[in-house]
Amino acid sequence: MLETQYVFVDTEPMRAARFDVERGGLKRLLELVDHQRITVVLPTVTRREYLKKLNESIDAALEALGSLTKKHRTLALAENTPLPAVFEPIDEEAAREAVVARFNRYLDDLNPEEAETPADTLAVVLDLYFTQLAPFNDPRKKKEFPDAIALHSLARWADEEEVSIYVVSRDGDLRSYCETKTNLLHLETLGHLFALVTAEAEMVAALLASTEDEIVADVSSAFEGGGFLLEEEDGEVLGVTVESIELEEIRAQHVDPEEELVLFEVQGTINFQADIHYWDMDHAIWDSEDKVLIPFDRIEKTVRDTYEFRAYGTLSTLSKLTKVDWLDLDVDLPNVVHVSPYAEQVLPGA
Repeated sequence: MLETQYVFVDTEPMRAARFDVERGGLKRLLELVDHQRITVVLPTVTRREYLKKLNESIDAALEALGSLTKKHRTLALAENTPLPAVFEPIDEEAAREAVVARFNRYLDDLNPEEAETPADTLAVVLDLYFTQLAPFNDPRKKKEFPDAIALHSLARWADEEEVSIYVVSRDGDLRSYCETKTNLLHLETLGHLFALVTAEAEMVAALLASTEDEIVADVSSAFEGGGFLLEEEDGEVLGVTVESIELEEIRAQHVDPEEELVLFEVQGTINFQADIHYWDMDHAIWDSEDKVLIPFDRIEKTVRDTYEFRAYGTLSTLSKLTKVDWLDLDVDLPNVVHVSPYAEQVLPGA
């Protein structure tokens, strides 16, 4: 299961995914952000490093495309296929700008927490370099400076926020650095992250399923204690009894593994009986002087009706989301629930 909701994705997984934000792991990453399952943390320097590596990838792609069109121009003769278009000249700068703009939109959609570069970064990173500590295990690898700045920014941000961060990368130097920090947790790939998310989702689903009886009891109590209004007739709702509650969906909205809290939403249908009475206007007497109908008898009956509801809850857990501690549920009910006198009548003894 996840130990933290916060995630940093190194440039290495971005390059491995070929910066393809429309499918695969990068698309899945955005979906998890949209569903509030994870929060991306992005150091200022890493955004610049992403764009540097993206431009290098674009350079390589343009070079490969140029080589293809020179060596295999015969394919341009393949009429009635998409191939001739490949050999048409392209505006390379316009293509580059379009790719970079699309990637920047993706980063904005991730809505990351920005980890600013701390003021002491230069001194800290140089000390790591000259003492040959991670990520400078090899002193010849000066290219690790952006990684060192990013890792220091992440560690400082995690300290200030009192949280941990997953660092996703196959880079061994980043792994070595994470081993020196209690608040930076290393993962090899996005696939490992997704596996943890899936395992957590299954665990949370099982926990929520185990609380169904308590949810039903809380919804029933809240509903029966609410207000009711009889529609269409001059009368009252004397009392309401819940017959059954159908829980159609229990969905986790947010999981905080560090606080061991689950915020969730419930949707369902309440089947209830209502005891009502109202004046019998069909047998009322006409008062010719006051020009009004005067009823003398009341109709008393029990009707069966339904109400679709939503509820929002907080589940506190123990032992890393494996046991329920307590549950708090807020049932979203109006001030009054309207009851129809013409709903299905419950016959005496039924």
